[in-house]
Amino acid sequence: MCQRVAPLLRPEGAPPASESRDPSRVVLCGRSINRNVAWMWCLTLAMGLADSIWANTVLVKFLNSLLGNNAYVGYIEAASGTANLLVALPVGWCADKLGKARVARYGGLIIPIALAITAFAVAYGTDHPPSDARDATWMLALFMVAMCMWGIVNAVANGPAQVTRLCRLRHPIG
Repeated sequence: MCQRVAPLLRPEGAPPASESRDPSRVVLCGRSINRNVAWMWCLTLAMGLADSIWANTVLVKFLNSLLGNNAYVGYIEAASGTANLLVALPVGWCADKLGKARVARYGGLIIPIALAITAFAVAYGTDHPPSDARDATWMLALFMVAMCMWGIVNAVANGPAQVTRLCRLRHPIG
């Protein structure tokens, strides 16, 4: 998606394009932008698409058919937003005190945990659909834990991870 492009015309006496190109810049949609900005746009696009496809359609339909109640789906989605809300300010404070890159790295360690819990919940729910209220409550709790983990991941990805990439930019676009 992002590729480095050499200038088409080289002024007389100028060094070859491979020597004169700024390695911190890429050409995206015809404009020269900072490489970190391009990576953050790609990350934001990927996160937005994944969230729209998975959390807003597939997961909602799966949970509604599994638990049989739209209210449960709302509780599970609310758990993710609440976790994001509760964790965002402490994550920002830690990023200021410990360093943005360190917090982003530690936050990245949560992704495999959240993925494992979500995969387990989906696999278990598919193999053992809840037969009574007790089973439905257990499945609700399991999915709420998984979505809380994804809320924490989003708090880190939308804060310190983006700032780590974008800080120290002199001219992000232009």
